Amino acid sequence: KQYQKKIKKNYPFEKCGWKKMVNYLKSPNQVAINHFEYVLKEYFKKLNRKKYLKKIFVVTHPHKLHITPPEYKVDVSDIVERVVLDFSKINHINFSEIIRKNPNFYKNEGWSQDQVHLNEMNHLIFIKEILKIVNK
Repeated sequence: KQYQKKIKKNYPFEKCGWKKMVNYLKSPNQVAINHFEYVLKEYFKKLNRKKYLKKIFVVTHPHKLHITPPEYKVDVSDIVERVVLDFSKINHINFSEIIRKNPNFYKNEGWSQDQVHLNEMNHLIFIKEILKIVNK
């Protein structure tokens, strides 16, 4: 909504609720993927023009259903990974990739009941990893 108000006055796309977003993760289509890439690029262009921003970190994290069992077919992290290549100020911290490389990064039972958010213990591991990467 903020993007629509501030950047694109005549935004042609409909509001995207949770059910619709999940559907895109389960049954992706190229039009939706292209749209997401377009929105990301426009947002990143806007951030990239800000002189006071020297370095930008974008953090993505998978939904539990990207991992066990892999029910979702599209991982937004992969799309972000492609888009950030065009922006020198923007760094992507990709937890999908971190978890793929080290499946024991944190335990599967560490997810909260909604399977999106992490429990307190795993959240601390997540934050420590972000700080370690940012401080390099």
